[in-house]
Amino acid sequence: LVPYDLHIHDLDFCVYAFGKPLKATTKRVKKIDQDYLHVTYDFDDFFITASASWYASPYPFNATFRFQFEKAVVANEGGKLTIYERDGNIFSPADNVEKGDTGSINLPKSDAYANEIRYFTDCVIANKNPDKVKAEQLESVINILNTL
Repeated sequence: LVPYDLHIHDLDFCVYAFGKPLKATTKRVKKIDQDYLHVTYDFDDFFITASASWYASPYPFNATFRFQFEKAVVANEGGKLTIYERDGNIFSPADNVEKGDTGSINLPKSDAYANEIRYFTDCVIANKNPDKVKAEQLESVINILNTL
């Protein structure tokens, strides 16, 4: 169940941002009381790894990411987004947050989860298909999940 409960969010973002991966390599340990999934998705000239798990212990839920770009690493760890630039500059876009925005990148404060739910609720009320989710992307995600 981990692929459909936890990993679906990672895969959905990967397909949205980078398209359908060329290949998926999976390692999984599935037992009655725990389920651990590690996947590597291969694209043309890069790869993405993702892990998701239900542990057989009270280990707390934790969501992190780390992206390596040409000139920086961007990491979300411990609830904080940090940018590590190649030149040695390290900063958080949320440092010195002023009231009304999210920090040095000047985005308005918002609740992404509430916005997502509101968007889909508005689509249902208006009886329209969401334009932010493409049918082919959804099909790719479901097809990949079914192979894990």
